[in-house]
Amino acid sequence: MRVAYVVVERVAGNHGVPKKFAYQLAAWRKAGATCELFAAAEDADAPTRLVEGQIFHRNRLRGPFAQWKEDRRVLSELVEALDDWKPDLVYLRWGYHKPEYIKISDRYPTIIEINGDILETAKLRAKERKGLQRLLGFYVQASLPSLLSRAAGFIAVTHEVAKLSYLTKYGTPVGVYPNSIDLAEYSVLPFTCDENELPRIVFIGNFAPWHGLDRVVELGKLTEGRLEIDIIGCDAPRESVPSNVTFHGYLKKEDYSKIFAKASVGLDGLALFRKRMDEACPLKIREYLACGLPFILSARDTAFFDHEPDWILRIGNSENSVKDSVEDIVSFANQMKGRRIPHQETSAFIDSNVIEGEKVKFFKEILDGK
Repeated sequence: MRVAYVVVERVAGNHGVPKKFAYQLAAWRKAGATCELFAAAEDADAPTRLVEGQIFHRNRLRGPFAQWKEDRRVLSELVEALDDWKPDLVYLRWGYHKPEYIKISDRYPTIIEINGDILETAKLRAKERKGLQRLLGFYVQASLPSLLSRAAGFIAVTHEVAKLSYLTKYGTPVGVYPNSIDLAEYSVLPFTCDENELPRIVFIGNFAPWHGLDRVVELGKLTEGRLEIDIIGCDAPRESVPSNVTFHGYLKKEDYSKIFAKASVGLDGLALFRKRMDEACPLKIREYLACGLPFILSARDTAFFDHEPDWILRIGNSENSVKDSVEDIVSFANQMKGRRIPHQETSAFIDSNVIEGEKVKFFKEILDGK
């Protein structure tokens, strides 16, 4: 079975998504599939590229029309390379609609990976932007059915996504497989914080509204003198932040691992409700757990849908959940201080060789049904 993985996405840097590509491809190969990545990426030539394959450099240009023309050029090259490789199946990570996606799905059985509520996300982003960017939400709504109706199957990363009406209406097979991580690439980190220090909470995120960075800062204000909070992945906002919140900006793995080692718990995004969603499977949670950290959730995590071990605290996914759960958060951080979760307790939930191995069986079912 020859599987072509098609993405328009970053392939370099210390980001969760390129790591996910690498984990998926490695697991599919272990499960017996022949795989190749076909990527249009603006960081194709970066020395920190995490995945190999047929990578086509996509220039990032100013102006929507110039970018549209550039994307047509790059994706035309990608489709030609795909035709030369002759896959049995295409695995397409959905991004904002590209006309070439229709060509691909007309030529090959195509499974589309859906990572969230596409329409709600597009509406949310369109509200925050000006000019032509505001048309993005309308464009997505108009173009999405032409692609979804051609899909041979869907991969949903959550049960909530799998039940979206604009997916289910086609009667197309849907598999639910949450995001995962290759545990073999990580070690459980020893706890390095002094016993007399306050418990530390670590958060990886950015300014996307559903990450809830403002709510992490709010948590800091409510817990000054009781907790320390480390934020990785973005610089401090212009607004003042409480003394117990430290912004570290973008860090390499070897640097943020030192922060992980001092942490009592990891923290999920705190505002998924802004996308009208209540379930997710964040890559940050997989990385916390791969390093042995207990963690705090707001929304439900797909991998723990039926069972939440005692090293998870779920506080609720609403506007008031941080304020209402302050005492629970402080108590949990103190209880988990120094505790580390071994891989044997987590592999069934998050190991890519388990999750993605099962996904390959779904690929075969799709092809057998054609």
